[in-house]
Amino acid sequence: MDPTTITRQVDLDTPADELWDMVSDPDQMATWLGDSVDVDMRPGGTGTVVDDGIVRDIEIDEVNESRRLSFTWWESGDRATASRVEFVVGTTTDGRSRLTITETLPDLSPRMVARASATRMRWEVRVLSLWACTVALASMR
Repeated sequence: MDPTTITRQVDLDTPADELWDMVSDPDQMATWLGDSVDVDMRPGGTGTVVDDGIVRDIEIDEVNESRRLSFTWWESGDRATASRVEFVVGTTTDGRSRLTITETLPDLSPRMVARASATRMRWEVRVLSLWACTVALASMR
């Protein structure tokens, strides 16, 4: 089987610099990506993300201040569940921020097919949580 790629794109009414902070600062990531995020945010840095009781180990692949972050994460103790995630922050023609999130899951065994379905649903919830965080941030300005 070929890898499965899940892509989500969302345009937000928040400055691109603030959105970049929300996707690259572990404390801010914990408001929308998982219940807790503890990671050394540099290429080769490692850490953990806890989301809905699932602990994931994480290794940072790239942090590009031009607003690209990629990492590999997997369920703790099971590297066979590893997938690659990439965040790209940009700006739309009307001045809004655009976040593109892409998660690539490896060749899928039958066990991983069920995980791909759950992963799609989790990204829907994460993106909605991120949107809510940007709305809250805007109301405090």
